[in-house]
Amino acid sequence: MPHPLETDKEESEDESAFRQRVPKDEGLTAPDVFEVAQAGDRFAKSRMAQISRYNTADICALRNAFNPGLVTLGGGAMLNNQSWVLERIESHVKEFCFVDPPSLTLSPLGEDIGLYGALGTYRDRTKSQSVVEVANSASSTFD
Repeated sequence: MPHPLETDKEESEDESAFRQRVPKDEGLTAPDVFEVAQAGDRFAKSRMAQISRYNTADICALRNAFNPGLVTLGGGAMLNNQSWVLERIESHVKEFCFVDPPSLTLSPLGEDIGLYGALGTYRDRTKSQSVVEVANSASSTFD
C-alpha cells in the first residue's frame, strides 16, 4: 500500500505544457498552475493532487494535536480558487484526521492576511503592543 502522501502514478506525458515549462524556470505562478490543471493537463493535475494531500495532512495534523473546531484558510491561491482548493482538501480529510474533521472556511482577512502575519511577527520580535509604535518605527526606517 502506498504512503498516503504519495500521488497516484506520476504523469510523465511529454505533451504536458506544464511539465515542459517547469525545468526551464519560465516564471510559473500559482494562477498558471491552476489554469493548466483546470484545463486538464494531467501532470499539473497530479501535482495539484499532491499539494492537496500535503495541505490536508497539515490541517489534520493540527486537528489531531490541538482539536480546533474551525480552521481558516487564506492566501492568494485560496482566495482565487476557493471551491477547487476546499473540495480537494475535504476529499482527503478522512485519510488523515483521526478525530472529527474541522470546519474549513475562508479567512475573513482576505488579501491582507500576509500583512497581519508580518505585523504579528514584528510585534512578537519587538514585544511591541501598539500599532502606533509599529507604524512610527516603520516610517522611521525610511528616514
